[in-house]
Amino acid sequence: MLPMASFRSVRDVKVASLTFQRLLAALAGTIAALAMVLSAMGFRADFEPGDGANERARDPNGVGLGVGRAIQVALQPGLIWVLCGVAAGAAAALGLNDS
Repeated sequence: MLPMASFRSVRDVKVASLTFQRLLAALAGTIAALAMVLSAMGFRADFEPGDGANERARDPNGVGLGVGRAIQVALQPGLIWVLCGVAAGAAAALGLNDS
């Protein structure tokens, strides 16, 4: 018979197998949070009135307005579906909770 090299519990094997996935999830969450903070700062800078409209740099070719409109056109239909889904899910959860 061959000798066993080491014994490990199921919990130890599970922790070792999930460590890398947890690291990647934490890294992705950190990057997402940083992206949200940076985008919020950028939006605030775009929409916050500065020292005066005359001192602000003009937007060449209305790029900022075009990007804002494109985001609105792209997100509005999806946002409506998301809100409908949230409302339906909340109603279903309340209905199932009462019975």
